[in-house]
Amino acid sequence: AEFLTDFTLAAVIVFLGYLFVRFILLKLFRRIMRRYGVDEVFVQFASVILNILFMSLVVIIALDFVGVQTGFLIAALAAVLIALLAAMQGWLQNVAAGLWMFFNYPFKLNELVEIAGKQGRVEEISLLTTKLRTRDNLEIILPNRTIVNNIITNFHANPERRIELEITIAYEE
Repeated sequence: AEFLTDFTLAAVIVFLGYLFVRFILLKLFRRIMRRYGVDEVFVQFASVILNILFMSLVVIIALDFVGVQTGFLIAALAAVLIALLAAMQGWLQNVAAGLWMFFNYPFKLNELVEIAGKQGRVEEISLLTTKLRTRDNLEIILPNRTIVNNIITNFHANPERRIELEITIAYEE
């Protein structure tokens, strides 16, 4: 009877954990990602990964409540998390660079910039990438880590610009 009570309570923990992860945590995550302009395909992919990780945690907590030894499960989950973080290293670098750009404003929308040898008007700035539009109407998508790791020339940073002209005048003697 005690096992049945513990099992029922563990099932309630899993059910409540599912509701919390699904309807609060993941909705909050998606809302934040969409607010920062993260691509919808990536938001869906990351949501699935987060759902699996958090639900694994909920199940481990429920199993621990029933009395099952969960040390091995926690170690396995940590190993999976480390592998995922290693696989997402480039993405995490882009997110960190995107956050740096949001706080430091190296350029704004519609400004003419040159980054990593590419010149164009800033069309879109998101958490992962920045889109430039060239004079011949090409779209250039730069990962934010590329922007942060290169020299940025912002042609609109100052309203005044100095131009040197060399003029030669021919004259007759």
